Amino acid sequence: MIPTSASFVALATTFVRTERVSEEIGNILTTARSTEGEADYDAFSGFGREEAAELVEKAHRFIEAAEEQVLSR
Repeated sequence: MIPTSASFVALATTFVRTERVSEEIGNILTTARSTEGEADYDAFSGFGREEAAELVEKAHRFIEAAEEQVLSR
């Protein structure tokens, strides 16, 4: 599940703009949110195996960054 708009803005403000996570991690979240929106409204968006594998890899990087933030406190 991708965060709501308010949560998304809060994440961006708290973590990306303050450089607690890299801009790459912020971009991963933005891509996931955009992809979710496309899938919600276009079941035939042509999302293939390669795109899915790339998103899974990005999700792993995002999770690692989130774990670092949680465990560093």
